[in-house]
Amino acid sequence: MKYNKWLEEEIELLIKKAAKVGDNQLSLLLPRHTKGSIQSMRRKMGIKKIGRIGSRKLSDISFDTLNDIEQQIFIGSLLGDGYVIKNKRLINCSFGETHGKKQGDYLKWKHHMLSPFKPSITKNNRSMSTPTHEFFSTLRTQMYTDSKKTKLPKLISTINELGLLVWYLDDGGIHKGQANIWNSCFDRIELAQSINSINENLNLSLSVKTNRISLRKSNRDKLFPIWEQMFLDLQIPSVMRYKLRHMQ
Repeated sequence: MKYNKWLEEEIELLIKKAAKVGDNQLSLLLPRHTKGSIQSMRRKMGIKKIGRIGSRKLSDISFDTLNDIEQQIFIGSLLGDGYVIKNKRLINCSFGETHGKKQGDYLKWKHHMLSPFKPSITKNNRSMSTPTHEFFSTLRTQMYTDSKKTKLPKLISTINELGLLVWYLDDGGIHKGQANIWNSCFDRIELAQSINSINENLNLSLSVKTNRISLRKSNRDKLFPIWEQMFLDLQIPSVMRYKLRHMQ
């Protein structure tokens, strides 16, 4: 069967719709082309077919479809070691995260806890990534400048003690007996404004320094018992407990 030549407006329509609808719908939108022609052009342009996460289509997934625990783990990860990947061949972005060898069990835990996003994980448990989705593309627009994570996501306004714990486990640590969440990405003024809101919402007194968020003793006294219980309730791998142990 001879394929019709693709028109510029048809290619634009394919780019806009191909990652969101199936081949049957595309055939109705592009009546001059067969399914085979549409599939061939889709592959040529590197556009993946619409996928599924569990029993839900990728197009049905959003932050609001996650439960409270999943939301907080995602927020903490997004602020911490997580990143949003832009693939030049595809329309949308994906979420990913990489950890060192000693934190492999921690990444496996995140992989399990963020299962609604259907992440894949490498055999050595060092890196995971999700399918592409417009939700991640929106986050990249919010957070990235010239391919660097520089701006806080709007989701930070909903963070609670669990989100803070994940952020701390990702980017936190002990320095001279002081607990900190290290900051090398976000603008200090913007971060201070968000931390002020977090302090008000959670009745804390976190403070923003030049390159870190400081957890003074009163914050540790309040947060650590809560975090210790979260380790038990959520089965967070014990390999990460050292970040709390030194402050007891």
